[in-house]
Amino acid sequence: MREQGADLLLTAVGSGGTLAGLVAAKPEGSRVLGVPVLKCGPEMVSRINALLLRAGYADSSGWELLEDAHRGGYARLDAELAA
Repeated sequence: MREQGADLLLTAVGSGGTLAGLVAAKPEGSRVLGVPVLKCGPEMVSRINALLLRAGYADSSGWELLEDAHRGGYARLDAELAA
């Protein structure tokens, strides 16, 4: 990630652990976007922030969870996505 000079990282989000790990390890100036695989709400953002705090990472900036980007679950293909 650092060697490639990535400025944007995109990941699927289930429990939030991978997203939290990427945020904690991301290079300065880069952003992390998370796409939930299941319908979620603000509680997932709180969960990710809690994971970051537990890992000793107090800066919760530089990431975003696209809460409405889920497609209803794992391996689901709706009409809009299929088009």
